[in-house]
Amino acid sequence: MPSEWYNIENSIDIPTEEKDLIEESVSHLSTIMSSIFGNLEEFDQYGGTVSIINNFNQPIGINITYALFGEQQLQYFPGSPEFEQYNKISIFNRKINKQEFVAILLNRDNSIQEIQTNIPSSNPYSIYTWLLDAYKKIDLVLNYPENYYLDRDEFIYHGPKETEELNNQKKDLGL
Repeated sequence: MPSEWYNIENSIDIPTEEKDLIEESVSHLSTIMSSIFGNLEEFDQYGGTVSIINNFNQPIGINITYALFGEQQLQYFPGSPEFEQYNKISIFNRKINKQEFVAILLNRDNSIQEIQTNIPSSNPYSIYTWLLDAYKKIDLVLNYPENYYLDRDEFIYHGPKETEELNNQKKDLGL
């Protein structure tokens, strides 16, 4: 089962205007994740990752990961998650021969906790634009299920607090 640990090196600061636009699109991201993974809490699962495969049995270079992390807490309002959420979209960019990604960590109220990416943010709104393009590609896949299938695996994400606790334990042990 694949897993990933929180990595502060991928965290970025983006202008407030761009972050606000990304936060406005979280509902679209949530719709994509629930379409692919369903309600993880309902199925007592903590995460999943999928690779999108075309009808020629070839990966198309899009991977989507969704996981719950943090300690379980009571819901803020009906339908809100009891956990924090990790949402990651990775797309292989053939032009530069590199896997690009955007990961969005959400608080329990669906506000953005943090954005992680390897996309250059030198151009204004580059991350928001990349996300909109990614949403369009994923929507195309979801709208034409006869042409694609999802190769799914379970996934665990170890969030910031868990990563910090492990690092402190290593430090205490002199590792």
